[in-house]
Amino acid sequence: MNVDIQVRVSFPIYTITVMAMIGWVMLVFFLPTGMQAFPFDLIADWVRRPVPMKTDEFNRAKADLAKKVSTLMAQGKKLQDTKKAFVENTAKNWFWTKMRAKK
Repeated sequence: MNVDIQVRVSFPIYTITVMAMIGWVMLVFFLPTGMQAFPFDLIADWVRRPVPMKTDEFNRAKADLAKKVSTLMAQGKKLQDTKKAFVENTAKNWFWTKMRAKK
């Protein structure tokens, strides 16, 4: 007893089916590879973990950072003063301001 069954499907259904099969094949191939690499990644992360700073090194870094912050604050204040002077000077020399002053 030989039975031939034929099922006709549209092109989009055929394409979806083929892509699903390719996806399953790729999953079967690549999933074990990733599962084998995962413990090695965890070990490498543990080896390269950050170590705590010693107290004197921390205080030195803190002092350096405070010095940089004070320098940046001084530069910011200088920029604000320069901008304020520029705005005041520009407002005095602007064309419409001079025209209104003549009236």
